[in-house]
Amino acid sequence: MAADRETIFALASPSGRGGVAVIRLSGPLVRLCCEEFFPKGRGICETPRTMHYQGFVHPKTSQVVDDLLLCFFAGPASFTGEDVLELYPHNGPYILETISRCLLDFGLRYAEPGEFTRRAFLNQKMDLCSAEGVRLLTESVSEQQWRAARQLSSSRLSHHIDSLRGLLIEAMAYLEARIDFPEEGDVAGVDLFQVTQRVDRVEQAVGRLLSSFTQGEVASQGLRVALVGPPNAGKSTLLNLLLGRERSIVTEVAGTTRDYIKEDCLLEGRLLQLIDTAGLRESEELVERLGMERSLEQATQAHAVISLCPPGGEPVTGFDKPLLVLHTKADLDSFVPPSEGLCVSAHTGQGIDELKAWLIQQVDHHVGPAQNEEELFITATRHKFALTQALEALQRFREASDWGAGDEILAYEVKSAGLALDGLLGKIDQEDLLDKIFSDFCVGK
Repeated sequence: MAADRETIFALASPSGRGGVAVIRLSGPLVRLCCEEFFPKGRGICETPRTMHYQGFVHPKTSQVVDDLLLCFFAGPASFTGEDVLELYPHNGPYILETISRCLLDFGLRYAEPGEFTRRAFLNQKMDLCSAEGVRLLTESVSEQQWRAARQLSSSRLSHHIDSLRGLLIEAMAYLEARIDFPEEGDVAGVDLFQVTQRVDRVEQAVGRLLSSFTQGEVASQGLRVALVGPPNAGKSTLLNLLLGRERSIVTEVAGTTRDYIKEDCLLEGRLLQLIDTAGLRESEELVERLGMERSLEQATQAHAVISLCPPGGEPVTGFDKPLLVLHTKADLDSFVPPSEGLCVSAHTGQGIDELKAWLIQQVDHHVGPAQNEEELFITATRHKFALTQALEALQRFREASDWGAGDEILAYEVKSAGLALDGLLGKIDQEDLLDKIFSDFCVGK
């Protein structure tokens, strides 16, 4: 049996103690499952999208495993496009294990991570951007993430991309007519205005989307903030303080952190990625030097940098991005307040509120336009790559048109741009890409 014709199931609610669980089934055996495990199974399938209350009957012992709620969704009017059944049993380990064993014995198998959403994509219930939005919804821990997820999952970005594809298809139609019927009817003697007009609109729209990448990336993944400075400047202490837990090892020994550590952090509902980097200093030790190289690489890729400077030291600067200099250990008797920068102490809390305010300000600055529900933005490197390919093709079209290239060359570039947008929506079969995207989903979604 082909994988997409197998019937799958999974626990779609978190494991552990709780009142009610959710078990989701999808595939061709769903209707038979209703008849096999429920006394009034046929009636369940005859009334889709209706909640029922029945006992799940063990087919071998005829015992009622649990009295539960269930709802049947007939394909293709379901999340996956297949017949879907959702069970809402009590969340007892024995109940869930027994129901799972019955389903396995009946020929179902456990779903892989993201397999329900993947089937929805393959059955054209959603495109790839919408599927990514579903994943982000399940991962959202902040309002900024939720807004980014809502835009993707609601297909607003997909509809916009699809409209751009439509303009390119129209442009292709004009070019194909000029190529195939150069001497006939209205085509004869027509210039490229109808084509370039549409290409211009698509090029401008793609450019706007590309310029939104940073705000979308911060909204969906958090503001990347690198903590840099010499050894024993207090980077790990600051990381632990902002996280509210001991994540980095803190000792008096210089060079304890040999590689960067990245952790998500929530500050008043804003999501950040804090990166504790290896101390920067002159060193002949290979491992420490490699750690410092990785640290500098992380700093250049960050959205903002906090440069920690211990008493008597010089701050690390020169980064082409928002930079805050922190003069640490301000509680020491030997501390001399500098004329610039923020003085902080992890022991007394001095300057910490000001530091948090600066971080919050940076997040709000980056995601400000994304808070506008009318504003479209992209959130992933995959989106940026596909749109860059489309823009480059459109720019090549412009250059070729300027030096009088033939319609075949122009048509090739317009088609290349359209294929890039197809890839963004997942309209081109890219099995490796699908495997990567859906493997990051949680089981049961």
